[in-house]
Amino acid sequence: MKTDENGVELWDHNYGWWYDEQCTSVHQTSDGGYTLTGSTQYMGAGSFDFYLVKTDADGNELWGIPYDGGGYEGCSSSQQTADGGYILAGFTTSFGGWEDFWLVKTGADGELLWSRTFGGSYDEQCSSVQQTADGGYILAGYTLSFGAGGSDFWIVKTDANGNCLWSRTFGGSLLDRCYSIQQTLEGGYILGGCTRSFGAGYYDMWLVKIGPEYPNAGYVTLISPGPPDWGHRLHHVSGALSRLVFTNFCSGTMGSVSGAAATAGWVAVNYADSIVFTSDTWLASSSIDTFWLSHPTCSDFVTWQAGDSSGTIEGPLPVELTTFEAIAGDGQVTLRWRTESELDNDHFVLYKCKADEEDFRILAQIPGHGTTAEPHDYAYVDHWVQNGIAYDYRISDVDIAGRETVHEQIVSATPSAAAIPTDFALHAPYPNPFNPSTTIRYDVKETGLLSLKIFDLLGREVATLVHYIVPAGTYSIDWNADDLPSGLYLCRMEAAGFQETRKMVLLK
Repeated sequence: MKTDENGVELWDHNYGWWYDEQCTSVHQTSDGGYTLTGSTQYMGAGSFDFYLVKTDADGNELWGIPYDGGGYEGCSSSQQTADGGYILAGFTTSFGGWEDFWLVKTGADGELLWSRTFGGSYDEQCSSVQQTADGGYILAGYTLSFGAGGSDFWIVKTDANGNCLWSRTFGGSLLDRCYSIQQTLEGGYILGGCTRSFGAGYYDMWLVKIGPEYPNAGYVTLISPGPPDWGHRLHHVSGALSRLVFTNFCSGTMGSVSGAAATAGWVAVNYADSIVFTSDTWLASSSIDTFWLSHPTCSDFVTWQAGDSSGTIEGPLPVELTTFEAIAGDGQVTLRWRTESELDNDHFVLYKCKADEEDFRILAQIPGHGTTAEPHDYAYVDHWVQNGIAYDYRISDVDIAGRETVHEQIVSATPSAAAIPTDFALHAPYPNPFNPSTTIRYDVKETGLLSLKIFDLLGREVATLVHYIVPAGTYSIDWNADDLPSGLYLCRMEAAGFQETRKMVLLK
């Protein structure tokens, strides 16, 4: 129904079929029309499904689209997003049996772009969603899986692609439910709902204010050394980053951007004593490059600052090697390694010796990818082994000029006919506590996709160690947390329905 400023009806329309439809949210869109979101029982595949209706300025329906997961869904909140599409939020039973937060992103014509679920072992319902200043989303509702007991306020912060950055609960031992959330001018959030845990008795209104998001933190790595051109990658750690500053450089140094940084709208402003890179699109996850510092002859250290973090670039490494592991099998050892970037990398050299010896000999040479800022995965299978004998392996990279860089890490494996585990398992990391490296060992009983990731206590992903098809066998992988602060971290393994988490303590 549309009214004038005095509440006098101008027109009304209804939308739906002969089954139940419910509208829970309505907004005017940038073209002067309207969107209605709620649930439909007729048009979807399940009992109820999300339902989005778009009208013109006079309320005439342009299109209506259901979004179903096969179970029971209820949409409670929606908003038009900065790209002209729509964000919808509510709950679903389609992806875990219990009710979970369901976040659905569409394009301008209602086409489904992606959806995400968030939840635990019991019910969660989302009542409110809003796009945040960094392009991500904030969801609010209640949870039975987490918190102090009963139901509690639950808020979930995501990046622009719906990946969870952090979540928090608020509440007491009774029932507390959040129905609305808004981002405030200084970057914090205001939450409104009801509580039985606090107040005068039974249900009371409850207003909760929280400050701005967690500190904006990141770090910088070198991916291309100069002179004349030094290329840098900015890595996200927490919060959101829209500013990168370089100081303490040689006079005459100039800054510029290319690649993903240029595509994302980052620009360079050159001053006499600083070079400032800024963007209206905040970096809220992963990493981005390339940020260039150029000088025809100078080769000096520079100081960088990204959000609340700072440091210095001490010099180039031709290859940024992030993982190197040895996987024992029956009559073979599989070597896997991953690079985040490579500079003039002609090839890798794999070295091998028996574990009780120190005479490393060349096993194989594997071609590299030259100069690249993209990650690459490599693998080699060593068939020249005997079951029951332990072997050590190490790796080096050789640039196009023939200079060899030997990496210090040594990995070990003992092939065995009984090397195939009978179950999945994530073993306790060793050492634990650690500084800055620890070894994580895990068992895989059957070939398939395996994920091994590290999270902080806020639920933010800080490292992905494995995310690919893994053959059955016993694995070990080293994790170096040199760039992270001291604290408690969680290592989570997921494979073929199996999930296990181990706690790790980083003490610096």
